[in-house]
Amino acid sequence: MLTYHEATHQICFCTLNSLQAIEIVDGAHVDIAILSEPILEALMLDRNIDEKTASDILYTSNTFAKISDKNTGLYLKPWQEIYEMLKQEL
Repeated sequence: MLTYHEATHQICFCTLNSLQAIEIVDGAHVDIAILSEPILEALMLDRNIDEKTASDILYTSNTFAKISDKNTGLYLKPWQEIYEMLKQEL
């Protein structure tokens, strides 16, 4: 039930308890949430930008679209490898 229908829709889980309350259907969603945090931190540090700007960059990127597509299996890769892909895209 927690799917979005348009690219501008967002679902935010702000606590670990809220993430733990979710029943995972395909496994990719939690992995993506876990991957996003260190990627956002790296973006903020490398580019000296705030969290909102880093989030905008990540969540609108082609790299994130590939992570979100469970058929690519990209969400199974280490975050560092995904971050390198994002840097090349940018």
